[in-house]
Amino acid sequence: DDMKSWLETSGNGIQLHSLDALVPRSKKFYAERGCSQRSYRFILPLRWLMFDGAGNTLDGIELGDVHDWWKMIIERTESSQPHKHQNRGSSNVVRPPDFIKRLKRSLKAAESETIPNRRLRRQKAYAADGGNAVDDLTSTAELDTGRTIRLSPGRFGQLWRKERKCWSNFCHPSLKGLEASPGHEAVWRTIDRAKIAGFYSSDDDNEDYTQNMHAIIEFSGDGFVLGQIPRIISSVVAMTNGWVPS
Repeated sequence: DDMKSWLETSGNGIQLHSLDALVPRSKKFYAERGCSQRSYRFILPLRWLMFDGAGNTLDGIELGDVHDWWKMIIERTESSQPHKHQNRGSSNVVRPPDFIKRLKRSLKAAESETIPNRRLRRQKAYAADGGNAVDDLTSTAELDTGRTIRLSPGRFGQLWRKERKCWSNFCHPSLKGLEASPGHEAVWRTIDRAKIAGFYSSDDDNEDYTQNMHAIIEFSGDGFVLGQIPRIISSVVAMTNGWVPS
C-alpha cells in the first residue's frame, strides 16, 4: 500500500499487479519466468561526432547546417506533436547531417545477426548433406560460410534466433581471469537493437550551442557485461569519425 501511494503521487508510469494463482488472469496479461530483453541508454554528446568522414573538423558552413538541423529537432520536441510525420518533400524539413547517418550505420554494426529459422537451416543442411537427414541444433548453427555461431535458446518469441557474440574484449578491467574469458558463458551476449532513441538538449547557457547537443543511444539485448556499453560507444564514435574502419 505504501508503494502504491508513492507511485500515485510521484507521477511515475509504473503499475503494480497483485497475482492470485487461483484467479484466472486476462488473456492480455503476460508474464515471463525471466527477463529475456534488457535496455541500456547512453547520453552521447554530439560534439564528439563533429567530424567529416575523413576525420576532419567540420567547417563553418557545415556547422551552420548542423545548427539549423538542431533547431528543427528542438522545435519538434517542444511542439504538441513531437512524433508527427514530416513529408519528405516539405521545404521546412532539414536533413540530418552526415555524421548522424554514419552514427546509425555504426550502431547497426554492433547489432547481433538474426539467424534464419529452423526450417530454412534444416533445408540448407539437408541439401548440403546430399539429402540425408540431419539434426537441427537449437543452441548452435552453421552458416553457409562455415562459421559456427551461438544462438539464444530460451528467449521469448523470435529473440532466440539472435546471434550471441563474445564481448570479452569489451569487459571492464576489474573483470579478470575467468570472468573476462571467452570460455565464460556470461561474456557471450546478444545486442538485439542499437539505435538513436531521441535527442536531448542540456539547455546550459553556453555560447557554443554544440555543447548542448546530445543523442540518446539505446541498446537492447539479453544482458550486458560490465563495461561493455561504454566501450561499444567508444568504438562507434571512432567508426563514425573515420578513425577506424567500419
